[in-house]
Amino acid sequence: ISVNAAGDGLDSNGDLYIYGGTIYVDGPENSGNGALDKGDQGVAVISGGTIIATGMSGMAETFSEDSTQASIMLNLESTVTGEVQLLDSEGNLLCSYTPTKTYNSIVVSTAGLTEGETYTIVAGDTSTEITVESMVTTEGTQTMGGMGGGMPGGNFSQDGSSDSQMTAPSGNMPSGGPSGNMPSGDASEDSGADSSTDTSEDTSTSETTL
Repeated sequence: ISVNAAGDGLDSNGDLYIYGGTIYVDGPENSGNGALDKGDQGVAVISGGTIIATGMSGMAETFSEDSTQASIMLNLESTVTGEVQLLDSEGNLLCSYTPTKTYNSIVVSTAGLTEGETYTIVAGDTSTEITVESMVTTEGTQTMGGMGGGMPGGNFSQDGSSDSQMTAPSGNMPSGGPSGNMPSGDASEDSGADSSTDTSEDTSTSETTL
């Protein structure tokens, strides 16, 4: 499977399970989306196959600890172009892919990854040695660089939530509206209508299996 996405790349909107095959993901060149997206409550489990997913690190996600095949997420300090290679400690090529776009984040998993072993990820003109410490190993810091446009005020977490609050504009209502006073009394008593609104959402999750 090959994915070339301007938004989220491999996007399950729920649980994601990969049992085998070969997957290459050219993720977005902005940090508002990620090469992998399992959703806020989902899991991403890999137990076989090979995946190389590249994109920007701002919203990058990796696999879950429930996986039975090891994975590495590498976040670079700057964007690069060119081939991604995963090499073992003896320099043997385990897997490779040449993305078509710039990237600064890589998620890679293949059957050759073993806990306790050291590997090298070559990305363009960079080379990084990484020791696989567990089923999920992350190297480097995620940054929000590369997002287009200005962000609204407030503090944003990685899942897109914000602690900012809307503030009503100051000043008087413009003139020129219809004249007269508002009728007095409780409107709900006059009309018998219940003004409450059910805003509950369907919280069921989806599952994607590859």
